[in-house]
Amino acid sequence: MGLLMVLAFALGSVCDEIGTGPHVAQLALAMLHPALVIPLVFLIASMASACDLIDHVNTQLPYALASAGIALGLYLMIGFLG
Repeated sequence: MGLLMVLAFALGSVCDEIGTGPHVAQLALAMLHPALVIPLVFLIASMASACDLIDHVNTQLPYALASAGIALGLYLMIGFLG
């Protein structure tokens, strides 16, 4: 497990130094419609966690809705009071 963490850190450092992240993000946004990015992230996350996509959505949806509700409430409160 320790060796895996060292290899992951080394790979992350190399990718950071050569600018892989911005390059890949630019290519992905050029190839994908922006509306498809979020569903694709959910699909990749469910595949990485080895669970069914619907199960992953059902477990994450309450957290997403709670965060959206809090953000909307604060946005409206700041809008009316600010």
